[in-house]
Amino acid sequence: MTDAFICDAIRTPIGRYGGALSKVRPDDLAALPIKALMERNPDLDPSAIEDITLGCANQAGEDNRNVARMAALLAGLPTEVPGGTVNRLCGSGLDAVSQAARAIRCGDADLLCALTEQPPGTCPVGFGCTVFDCAVPGMPDDVCGADGECIPTEEGFSLCVAKCSAAETCLPGAACADLDGDPLTLDAVCWPFCAADTECRPGEICDSGECTPMP
Repeated sequence: MTDAFICDAIRTPIGRYGGALSKVRPDDLAALPIKALMERNPDLDPSAIEDITLGCANQAGEDNRNVARMAALLAGLPTEVPGGTVNRLCGSGLDAVSQAARAIRCGDADLLCALTEQPPGTCPVGFGCTVFDCAVPGMPDDVCGADGECIPTEEGFSLCVAKCSAAETCLPGAACADLDGDPLTLDAVCWPFCAADTECRPGEICDSGECTPMP
């Protein structure tokens, strides 16, 4: 079996929520290390890279869909170089590197690029990007759409939730209720309350009114 080696590595600066990197799109930020590696290794033919594997958890907003492919194109790699995004939540970056190493060791590839991105400057932990923070300055009045409502959370940011008239209109894992959990009102929204395990997604149980992963 062929050995796999890390030939070069680089990273971007570290940011914080709402910090200096909060105005940088995640795909633009992910393109920077790819571009830097190409500049640092001028003898490397970019078309020799057989795949870009990028780990990204909680994809939403600007880093939804295939951010690996977008980062590769923004970095100036040839359009023939493919890219795939991996989501294993907190293990996404490690999984991207593991997949690349496994492909090389199995003989499926000779040269791969693996990286990860989760922009903390625009993404509160556990959520997607600022598209969810509907109360930040400059957001339009209809940011949540005709069927949505901007609700503040205990974490200090606001979240778009869907208005509802009956529990059947909500996705599994959410109940139709007002924020106090009272009977339905005209301002009821789909919120992650539950009364029974059947209201949660497969693999989850209803614990104290909240759908949580099954132990």
